[in-house]
Amino acid sequence: MHTATLVGSFSRRQQFRRMALTLLAEKDDTLSDLGYKRWEINVALKLPLRTDAMAFLEQNRQASGLEHDNESLRFMKAGKHPRGVYQYA
Repeated sequence: MHTATLVGSFSRRQQFRRMALTLLAEKDDTLSDLGYKRWEINVALKLPLRTDAMAFLEQNRQASGLEHDNESLRFMKAGKHPRGVYQYA
């Protein structure tokens, strides 16, 4: 059971890492509009594996008074891009 939990934690962290790297590629103004600060994302990336990094970011967003259910964040979690945001290869 311990191995399954560890694999699940690793999988969630990898998913978060992909989302965080996408966010870090954005400008500070865009991050601010989404309710994030660059340092918070960097701290979340360095949290221990068993700590929920997404919950850490959400807790900081709520503490700063920003809306929890942001359309852009929902799209990012789903691996999609919100309207008007395009990624070039």
